[in-house]
Amino acid sequence: MQGKSVLETPVQYVPTVGPARARLLSRLDIRSVEELLYTAPRRYEDRSQFTPMDQLAPGVAQTVLGTIERVEGRRARRGLALVEIVLHDASGSLRAIWFNQPYLAKQFVIGQSVLLYGKVEGQTSPQMLSPEFELVHAEERDAIHMGCIVPVYSTTAALSQRRLRQMVHEALGRFSYRLVDPLPAELRLKHELIDLPTALRTLHFPPDWASVERAHRRLAFDECLTLQLLLALRRRTVTHTRKPQRPDVNGPLTAAFLKRLPFALTAGQQQVLAELRADVSRPQPMNRLLQGEVGSGKTVLATWLLLVAVQSGYQAALMAPTEILAEQHSRTLKALVGPLGVTIALVSRGVRRHHRQAAYRRITRGEPLIVIGTHALLQQAVRFEHLALVVIDEQHKFGVAQRARLRAKGHTPDVLVMTATPIPRTLAMTVYGDLDISTLKELPPGRQPLQTQWLRSDARALLHERLHATLASGQQAYVVYPLIDETATSDLKAATRMARELQAVLPQCRVGLLHGKLPSEQKQRLMRHFVQRTIHVLVSTIIIEVGIDVPNATLMVIEHAERFGLAQLHQLRGRIGRGSAPATCLIFSDTQAPEAVARLQAFVELRDGFALAERDLALRGPGEALGTQQHGLPALRFANLLTDLSTLQAAREEAQALVESAAHPSRPQALRRLADRLLAKYQHIDLA
Repeated sequence: MQGKSVLETPVQYVPTVGPARARLLSRLDIRSVEELLYTAPRRYEDRSQFTPMDQLAPGVAQTVLGTIERVEGRRARRGLALVEIVLHDASGSLRAIWFNQPYLAKQFVIGQSVLLYGKVEGQTSPQMLSPEFELVHAEERDAIHMGCIVPVYSTTAALSQRRLRQMVHEALGRFSYRLVDPLPAELRLKHELIDLPTALRTLHFPPDWASVERAHRRLAFDECLTLQLLLALRRRTVTHTRKPQRPDVNGPLTAAFLKRLPFALTAGQQQVLAELRADVSRPQPMNRLLQGEVGSGKTVLATWLLLVAVQSGYQAALMAPTEILAEQHSRTLKALVGPLGVTIALVSRGVRRHHRQAAYRRITRGEPLIVIGTHALLQQAVRFEHLALVVIDEQHKFGVAQRARLRAKGHTPDVLVMTATPIPRTLAMTVYGDLDISTLKELPPGRQPLQTQWLRSDARALLHERLHATLASGQQAYVVYPLIDETATSDLKAATRMARELQAVLPQCRVGLLHGKLPSEQKQRLMRHFVQRTIHVLVSTIIIEVGIDVPNATLMVIEHAERFGLAQLHQLRGRIGRGSAPATCLIFSDTQAPEAVARLQAFVELRDGFALAERDLALRGPGEALGTQQHGLPALRFANLLTDLSTLQAAREEAQALVESAAHPSRPQALRRLADRLLAKYQHIDLA
């Protein structure tokens, strides 16, 4: 039996599992031998030695083994159900208490051995509150449950740690020795990696602590290599593709556009412009990510690229995640290129039906034009005849399938994806390894420093002072809330109520309220009034997070800032400081939660988006920040992007070398073995 078919064996055929327990395992997303063997323990317990009860240290998580001498289930005040046991070892005794789990009283039997893991409270009368436990039977005091380093898994009701551990042990005994290691011996030797069967057995039942690291390193390498092979193969597909269109990068529209700009491009913009010029001039389709600080001038470069398509007789599409941002792009481009005679078509829900129908006809006829829209561009009614360029703004707001659907409306179009959310190096290597990456860090000259201040809710007087001062100077302000309406389960101040309160505080000014539940026309009308300065304070939800450009707005107030992520906070702060006047961002939060405090302190301390992105990765962890499903990539269970950068780099180099040498007579077999094990689940690829 080959390695692939061994791993695909349904888990019910593992000894001691069967159909009933297989249904329990399915709750843990374990349905095959592979998913069982690759279920990583969430931690390990060293059961070769337990902490004697008379040596337990308060406040420290410890493991004890004792014999139950008393079991009691009772009702406490307000009907709270308590289960308490007292157990002892040769040195002393310990109490353990569980809350609102009355069924536990039936599981504990006087005279039975039980293992507890948790933090100890008290010294004279030590106790554990809601510790993890495992009942230990005399006949099960063997090499996998006791006297060794023992794995502890995430499990489900009716499936004990002991039972799950036994299932894993049986699966390893039956299947691990029949696995075919996809990594050639020379590759394992080069990177000092243990073989796959040994790695899996060691992952679950390590002989010592050092072997745990070796197992994780091998499995992390496999994951990194999987990702990098996928990305390298995507890149190879692009480089072997030819686009039918031949864009003209030196035409009259682009020349006139650059000449009409009222400012000089920064050095960074000039560098990216050169990269874009080289990309679209090649016979292969462009596939580039442009990341840049908020306000660094990405739109100007995207506009140049859109004009390249139009002056070459083709069509170009710009997709934005919100109607507000799409309409803003439409206004901006009409101002920039409308005088050059370029047609701009806006496609979104907020556009009147007869205007949309007229745009559809022009698009279907193949007229050279720029089409700006939201997800509405993905509708069947939008049929491009000559789509040569796709620009996706704030691309992280779109799924991989949505981006692919827009590309598919053209014949191998050039693609530029843009983001103002800076990407840490490890994420760029992992998620965007198939893209060329351009970076803008330099802000246009003349921008004033932007200050950020964290205030508590008792500083409302200061907020009103800042609002009065800002409006008195002729400038505008945003006030952002995480919710629209108050609910019975939340004590957050709703944007609707606060808009009324601010209007009362600022009777001479006009306060607007913007949120996602408003009709499209009303949202657009509110934004137009804010741009035209007839609305002075805009109270809004997160809907203004991306792309909104009002240079006269110099004050950003963020309520309940702990409810926002660092990337969202950075985007919101980026809505101000876009003009020549100094700007201030005030965040309000009374949080005491350590994680939220660390996040808000980082936001106050750091202005650079790339530094914030690195801090965000460190605070949230790579799993949440990666978002692999958003990008169509497999999730990482063993690789850690914070600590495994060298492993990721090594896997990247090996993947590129393997793909480049796929046609070499000495390498196809090794490459096929790797692809069979690592890629078959995600992508069917002919590597011959």
